Formats: sequence, structure tokens, C-alpha cells
Amino acid sequence: MRDTGKISDEVARQIFAPYLEAGKNVLPRKGEISLPAFNRVLALMAEVGAIASPAPPAEKFVDLQYLKAAGVE
Repeated sequence: MRDTGKISDEVARQIFAPYLEAGKNVLPRKGEISLPAFNRVLALMAEVGAIASPAPPAEKFVDLQYLKAAGVE
């Protein structure tokens, strides 16, 4: 993250910590996505200056049609 010049190493560690902890179940098992959780991530990214503020809504980046077609959603 240091290469981007947008966030500090400490902030990057905080962002990625849950992905490295067993039992946190951060990554989906069936490809499902939580739009409220994604919105929180976007808000945090905007707060630390990694993206422009205000953060765009998660729906801008997510197309649920494939999950619905697979019966996951």
C-alpha cells in the first residue's frame, strides 16, 4: 500500500487484518456479498483518503444478477 502513497502501512494492516485471522469468515463461501459491509469498507476508504469522499454506494460496483441466477442471493 505504501506504493500508492494514499494510506499508511498501519492503516493497510488494519484493513487487511481480518482477512488473515482464521475464523473471521471475511471471505464468502459461495460468492455472496454483503452490500452493507461493502458500504462500510468504502466509507472507511474514503475516511482515510484512499478514495474520494463521499464514498460511492456499493451498488455502483456490484452486479448481483449472476449470484441471483446461481441461486445464491
